[in-house]
Formats: sequence, C-alpha cells, structure tokens
Amino acid sequence: MSARFNRLVVKMPALLRVLKSNPLLTRDNLVDMPRQGVYVFYESRKALYAGRSNRMKERIQEHSRQSSDNYSATFALRLA
Repeated sequence: MSARFNRLVVKMPALLRVLKSNPLLTRDNLVDMPRQGVYVFYESRKALYAGRSNRMKERIQEHSRQSSDNYSATFALRLA
C-alpha cells in the first residue's frame, strides 16, 4: 500500500467520529452544511445509505425528488 493511503487509513476513526457527531438533518432543514463531504441516510437510527458529493445539499435533494431517475437518485431507486 502507498504511504498516502496509509495516512488516510490512520485518519479514518477520527473522521468517522466527526461524521457521527453531526446533528441529523431532514430534507427540509439542510442548513449550515458543508459544500462537499459524506452524507448518510438513516431510518430509525439505522444507516441505510452513504454517499459522497462535491455539492451535498443539491445531491441530497436529488435523492428524494419525485422526478429523479436511476441516474440521479440511486438511493430512491434502491429504496423503491
């Protein structure tokens, strides 16, 4: 494995703690979120789907838009 990959692996536990410490948001309350990063969809506090985006707010909204198709809303398609 490369040195760069090993450095990333070492950072993962701390990054996971940061992700878990963020408040849960609803689709209607996507305020103060970073432009890019990792998001997780939950149901009854159980993680159902995780994604990464460079435009998080828009991406999360795409997942739940009724007009979304299988090319833009993977989560909604899998849930259906």
